Amino acid sequence: MITDGNAAVARERWHEVYTSAAFTALRRRRSRVGWSLTAVTMVLYVGFFIVVALAPGPLGDRIPVFGSVGIALVIALFVAAFALVWGYLSYSSRRLAPAQEAIVAQIAAQRNATAGSQR
Repeated sequence: MITDGNAAVARERWHEVYTSAAFTALRRRRSRVGWSLTAVTMVLYVGFFIVVALAPGPLGDRIPVFGSVGIALVIALFVAAFALVWGYLSYSSRRLAPAQEAIVAQIAAQRNATAGSQR
C-alpha cells in the first residue's frame, strides 16, 4: 500500500532518475529510434497509398501464390510492420533496458553512498 509519505519518496526518486544526464541521453536515444521507425512506417504506408491512387492497374495483375500484386504488397506491408516492431523490441531489450537499469542502479548506489556517509 502506498501512503502519502511513500508517494513523496517515490516522486523524489523518480525525479532524480528522470532529470539525470544519463537518463536524458537514454530518452533522446529512444525517441530518435522511435521517430525513425515511425518515419519508415509512414513512408511504407504512404508509398502504398500513392501506388494505389496513381497506378491501380498493376495491383490487379495476377501472380502465383498470392493471387495479385496488390495482395502481395499488403502482405509485404504487414511483414514489414512486424519486422519493425520486432526490431524495436529486440533493440530495446538489448540496449535500452540494460542502460536504463544501469542508470537506476548507479543513482541508487550514489544515494546509498550518500546515506551511508551521513550516518
